[in-house]
Amino acid sequence: HCADKINDHRRIMKMMWRHFEIIAKHAGWVNACVVNEWPLNCQYWREPRVKRVFQNNAYDFVVAHGCMAGLRSINKQDFGQPVKKPWKLMTNKVEYLLPMRQRFTCRGHHSWSSGHAACAGKNTKYSEGYTEEFFRMVHFCFFEYIKKVAARNRCEPVPTLRTDDYDDDYYDVSRLD
Repeated sequence: HCADKINDHRRIMKMMWRHFEIIAKHAGWVNACVVNEWPLNCQYWREPRVKRVFQNNAYDFVVAHGCMAGLRSINKQDFGQPVKKPWKLMTNKVEYLLPMRQRFTCRGHHSWSSGHAACAGKNTKYSEGYTEEFFRMVHFCFFEYIKKVAARNRCEPVPTLRTDDYDDDYYDVSRLD
């Protein structure tokens, strides 16, 4: 059953990837931002067709660690400990995601924790989703990028989110070091 499930996932990925290639090509023509995320060690990153698209279109990446984005263990033995799951975000506009690299790069020390919980057991399935911190930072970065594009083009950005939903101090990555 497991092999069948894996083969089903690969078949779906292949179909979805063909569509992604079309979108990525169009995005390049209109100078739009594209972001693709998988775990850092996901085997899809090694697929020749995936590598080809990202290399041929000068994509770059940012790695965000789950422990810095609020990902915590739900396993009984290490409940609440940070989980250092690395998410890799590949993009054609890496400057848009640089605040994520600054905010979500683990430097190995959590003052309130003795270490990291493994991304194993129940944590594996649980970490397939994003934390609220990760989600909010992606949207904040995207909104900041849109504001810069709008300023360059001398137009107003479409208000996709309310900026007052965000604590300016939290997102001020210039203070991180």
